[in-house]
Amino acid sequence: MLVLLLGLVCPQQLLAQTVCDSSQSCLDLTSSDHTITADHHEEFNSATIQLGDTTRSITHSDLLTPAEHVALHQVLSGGEQSIQLDAAGRAVGGTFNLGAELLQYS
Repeated sequence: MLVLLLGLVCPQQLLAQTVCDSSQSCLDLTSSDHTITADHHEEFNSATIQLGDTTRSITHSDLLTPAEHVALHQVLSGGEQSIQLDAAGRAVGGTFNLGAELLQYS
């Protein structure tokens, strides 16, 4: 797994860019477009992710930005959200493990 450290070791202009796997499935973490459905995450009624200073409650019917998708995956995997998002749902810092399950629905 690839671990991305955003905001800790990268210059400001390199933060939260597009990440891809070897098959060229990509997540544009700078995007504020809600293009990924939450319904592929099974067995959850709702979950809460942090967006800047506020929270967002996610349900199966919601559309997510790529960075919100990462945050939801972190929360549903039993961990804490370590990717930091701004109010528009774009990644602005933090860390996450990039696995095939994240890119599968991008």
